[in-house]
Amino acid sequence: MFGSHKKIGKEIGSNIKNFFFNPFYFGAPDDFNFSADFYFDKYIFGFIIASIGLSIDRYGGQRWDAKKKGECIYEAMKKIDESEILLSFYTQQSADIEEFHMKFNNNDIFNRGVDDATTIIGVMYGILPEDDPDPLFQEAKKIREKFDGPLVIQGDFKGDSLLATIICNASIFKYIKENFL
Repeated sequence: MFGSHKKIGKEIGSNIKNFFFNPFYFGAPDDFNFSADFYFDKYIFGFIIASIGLSIDRYGGQRWDAKKKGECIYEAMKKIDESEILLSFYTQQSADIEEFHMKFNNNDIFNRGVDDATTIIGVMYGILPEDDPDPLFQEAKKIREKFDGPLVIQGDFKGDSLLATIICNASIFKYIKENFL
């Protein structure tokens, strides 16, 4: 279908914004807005990049060409940040892919954002193996065991939303509270 990848990008961006950057989830007032430098933070940037990439794969975008993926990413980023600061930063940073890899792939903070997003998205979609060694995941599973019954995320998600929330509270929400509130 023509343009469906753009629609998917908008949906991915809306999901990321609503699930991870809703002020309610990290205890901020409803009218809270992130500062302009929020999207320049290496953890946040890594988290967003990984969340978008993994979501594209879950929507069947593995075989899309670079143009389609780029348009999908563009739409997702516009939904996440309507001021387009994120999009501008991403465009600047990814202009030279080799420099991008040198700047970010060896950065522990960026990689922690990527790893946390990978774990959370994996749990949300029910695709993270139970024996995944991520310490955050293993600790969250111990906390989750204290609650009765499964709590499944509605919609396309197949995972355990309580487990995903526990991981969010110990990672992305905690990071936002400590660095931006």
